[in-house]
Amino acid sequence: MHDQANELRQLVMRDQPRRTAAKRPKLVLVTGGKGGVGTTTVAVNLAVALARQGRRTVLVDADPAGGDVATLCGIDARHDITDVLSARRTAGEVLHPGPDGLQLVCGAWATDDLRECTPGARQRLIEQLQRIRPRVEILVVDGGNGLHRSGQHYWAIADIVLTVTAPEAASVMDTYAAIKLHSAGDPTAPVRLLVNRAPTREVAEDVGERIARACQRFLGIELEAIVSLPVEPQASVAAEIPEPLVSAAPDCRVSKEIETLALTLAEALARAVSRKPTAGCVPSGPIRAAIAG
Repeated sequence: MHDQANELRQLVMRDQPRRTAAKRPKLVLVTGGKGGVGTTTVAVNLAVALARQGRRTVLVDADPAGGDVATLCGIDARHDITDVLSARRTAGEVLHPGPDGLQLVCGAWATDDLRECTPGARQRLIEQLQRIRPRVEILVVDGGNGLHRSGQHYWAIADIVLTVTAPEAASVMDTYAAIKLHSAGDPTAPVRLLVNRAPTREVAEDVGERIARACQRFLGIELEAIVSLPVEPQASVAAEIPEPLVSAAPDCRVSKEIETLALTLAEALARAVSRKPTAGCVPSGPIRAAIAG
């Protein structure tokens, strides 16, 4: 019995490095309540910032409204995410090299494949990316408009959800609706809010506090953090060239803020917990009034 116990302990110790090496990548979902708030721009620059910091990162363009990631990174995509979802190719076969060591799974335009694919197809994509060697550390998924139910699978399995909003009232309402749609019944959802293109820090804080109060009061959800990105004149100049802002203008204020965000998220990912599938609905009457302030 004693010899058997020793043998078992030795087997466990020998197997430990193998299990550690097989540790799955962490997944950050970047999503927004509505289109036009800069979700894809945030996802691209965040993923590039993580790669610049030495983390093996893959950016997945899963936006059902269209695949802008390739354009923003100056890539002529030969294959895209729909090839994996339809099982025509593996995730490894559709990877494209991107800026600063980032790897990309590019999106697609004018297709129903992203909206209508099964949860099993999305899971197959993630599982294949998790097995790529050298091992991926962080998956950043651009989920686009958070009101699409097609993104529910990524929300459910994400380690961190970064929800992007603009200061305008319509965007604030849609952001709350997206959080409720995907997080109802799961008050521990790790949701962080990013207020994009805020004219002042005071405006960003007001928007964040209104959404946070509504989430706490009506959903029982505490937002983990509220961050903001200011209006940046250099962003419009950098947008004219196919290169992410953090690469084209690394010293501008927005790039610095995104670099800080990347560091903060990387640290938080070590403490992230597993998610469960969630469901929910869109807000109405009294809740709309509460968010609108």
